[in-house]
Amino acid sequence: MVPGLAPTSALIDPLLVRMMPQNYAAWTGFDALCHGFESYLCKMSSHYNSAMELKVVKMVSDNLREFTYNRMNHKACENMCWAESMAGVSIGFGGGVGLVHGLGHGLSALYDVPHGLASASVTLPLERYNQPSCPQKFAEMAEAMGVDTKGMTKMQASDKWFDEMERLLSDLNIETGNLKERFGLERNKIEYIIKMQYEKDFCVEGNPRNFVFQDCVNLLEDML
Repeated sequence: MVPGLAPTSALIDPLLVRMMPQNYAAWTGFDALCHGFESYLCKMSSHYNSAMELKVVKMVSDNLREFTYNRMNHKACENMCWAESMAGVSIGFGGGVGLVHGLGHGLSALYDVPHGLASASVTLPLERYNQPSCPQKFAEMAEAMGVDTKGMTKMQASDKWFDEMERLLSDLNIETGNLKERFGLERNKIEYIIKMQYEKDFCVEGNPRNFVFQDCVNLLEDML
């Protein structure tokens, strides 16, 4: 870690996280989920981190709604703390994050958007872009979220992950896209975000689809 730029330790305590406002509980909780699914999808993932990240996906999907709206539920707070910690540790076992974090970082840096909210707001379109490269992994994550995928094709099962994510985002009152009205994203800043943020970010190495500059431009433009 670079001194002064990144933490070397974290204090994770269910009694502390219950003091967060409702919106921050939703946003930070979703970030834990985002670490889970992006690391699972990462093309550098290992058997170690993949096993743990599937557990993260399950734990967050089972507990995030309750954590968001009832933080006096100590068990939900505890489970979210476990999920957050496991997501971070398992990234160290191999893998990383990808396009969602990569473009979300740019939104947060330029427009002061909370990190978890930025990632949540771009998740569905960006992972739809990634879906053709690893549909089996999306299908496995759908199963981890409780979907019965028996009898489905690989693509049908992977589509169920998007259905579950759309439902979760709706329940957390998080909108997808509409980035200009919500955050102030300007069309002339899109190329800057990609060139100065995503293209230089380690996230570009982990995304399941290889980096294509114009694809990234189109994806953000579609979310304006």
